[in-house]
Order: sequence, then structure tokens, then C-alpha cells
Amino acid sequence: MLFRQFAAGIIKMGLTEILTILGIVAAAFVAYFIAKKRGYYEDLVFELVIACVPLGILGGRLGYFLEDITSPVGQKMWSVTAFFGVTGRAGLSLYGEILGAAAGAFILSFVNGRLMAKNPEKYHYRKVNFVQMFDVVLCVLPLGLSCMSLGNAAESGGFFTSVHFYAFLWYAASEALLLWLYAGKRKSFDAFITAVSLVLTGGGDIIFCGFDEGALWLAENIIKTRQLLGLVAVLAGIAIILAYIVKAAKSGKEFFILVKIDALGDGYYGYDVSQVGKEPLIAPDDKKKEVQFDEVSDGDQYWLKTQDGDADDSLDADSSDKEKSDNDNENR
Repeated sequence: MLFRQFAAGIIKMGLTEILTILGIVAAAFVAYFIAKKRGYYEDLVFELVIACVPLGILGGRLGYFLEDITSPVGQKMWSVTAFFGVTGRAGLSLYGEILGAAAGAFILSFVNGRLMAKNPEKYHYRKVNFVQMFDVVLCVLPLGLSCMSLGNAAESGGFFTSVHFYAFLWYAASEALLLWLYAGKRKSFDAFITAVSLVLTGGGDIIFCGFDEGALWLAENIIKTRQLLGLVAVLAGIAIILAYIVKAAKSGKEFFILVKIDALGDGYYGYDVSQVGKEPLIAPDDKKKEVQFDEVSDGDQYWLKTQDGDADDSLDADSSDKEKSDNDNENR
């Protein structure tokens, strides 16, 4: 019965759900190219999708469940069918999704660490830590959010007057900025992208959730749950950047923030652990074998050789036999 209800819910997916799925797919493709450009191994994004998407959805649903039961206007989704979105609201908590994706990236980084410890020579290419993985994930987060907001705007009945349309513009601009920061000519320390993404995402929630009738109130007519969590995200992003600045100042090195890639070196704090400007991390199976063609000397032309000896010897023998035959004919 539960499976039938769940399947029916999938069949009845609206434009928002479809665009959200397409947004996840698009985000995965973009993540693949930016991660490859950074020099990470080719299967990293595929592994992140496997690890982060299921846990992100689970975390998002769990987060929405907590938001619902703590809201004065929530539906109190205590049943199993309500939790999985078969009955009642079928929303996801953005910050539950972020925490779930973080758990997936942490698990993958832990597995990579164990593999490298077991066989460093074989798995050296997996030297990508949790922070670097999470930078890739949060770099493409606004892309998925922009697709979801576009679907919400289309289903609202007033596309250009809907708050979701302006949220779409915000997240699209945020994605463009993050891609420039990550893949542009100026580079920054690991976790900088995570910090900026948290500020932009949280800032969007603070601004737009107040006008979103579907967002749950934490304190009715005072503040909504996503606004409070958005504020926490903004403060967390600022804290990451400030913590880096303090550590860099204590180290006596220069700040690794928006530095041209040609100018980078060990004098910048955090550059030593970054993959920026380093040799790509390539799996042994992905290395292309170079085929070299050496010049062939006259004495090493194997295609002129027969199974029993050199072709030249055979030709000489044939020539001698012919000459002997001619002499015999003359004598006759």
C-alpha cells in the first residue's frame, strides 16, 4: 500500500519537481567539468553524486520533518506516509539537504583516506579532502536552487510577480558568481567557495522566505524557520573567512584570496594543501599511454624477413640459382 502511494506521488510530479531533478543533473555535469579543471580525478563527481544525493534527500526530508513539528502552523507529520511525502506536505529542508550532502562528502573523504593509507602508490590520486569535495558540491548548489525556484514561479499563477521568480534571479546570479570564483583566473583558499555559497544561499532565504507563503513559521508572524537558518548559514560563511584570515595573519604568509594563478606560490597561506596550479590527480587506468615510433634502420626491416632467415639471403640464393642455370644453358 505504501509503495503504491509513493509511486502515485512520483507519477503526479509537477513542473517544480521535474525542474528540480533536471537542476540536479545539470549541477552534476557542471561539477564534473569544474572538478576536472581543478585537477581532481575523473570519477570524483560521480562518487559525490552517489554519496551526496541520497543522503541530501534524506537529510532534507528529515530537516523538513523537524521544521514541521516545531512550527505552530505545521501539520505534525508523525506518520511514515507523511514523512516520505505520500500524505501531507512533500517539501525538503534546504539546510537538511546541505547537512546530508556534507555527510556524504565526509564519508567519501573517509573512504579515500582509508584507501590511500592501505595502498598509497595505487590510490594516491584520491588525495581530495572533505573541504575540497564540499567546495565542489556547494559551488553548484545555487544552480539546483534556481531550477527549483523557476518551477515554483511557473506554478504560482503569476510568474513575474511571484517571489520565486526573484529567488530564481538571485540563485542564477549566485551560481554565475561562484563559477567565476571557482573556475576563473583568480583563485582562493579551500573552503572559500563553501563560505561564499553559504552567505549567498542564506542571504537569499533571509530576503525571500519572508514573502513565501509556503515557508513554515518558527514564530508566527515574526520569523520563519528558513530565515533563521539562513542567518546561521550567513554567519557560518563569514566565520569561515574570518577564521582563515586570522590563521593566515598568524602564519606571516599572504592571504590566498582572489590571487592570480600565475602569482601563486608557497608564500600564500593554504596554497600547500590546495590543488590549484598543481599536477592533475589522475587514476592509473586513466593515464593515456604514449605510443612512440622509432626510426627503423635498413638492417632492421622486419617486414622483409622470412621465417627461416633474411629476405636478402633468399634473394641472393635465388639470384645464384638463376645465374647457374643460365651458365648451364650456354654450355649446352
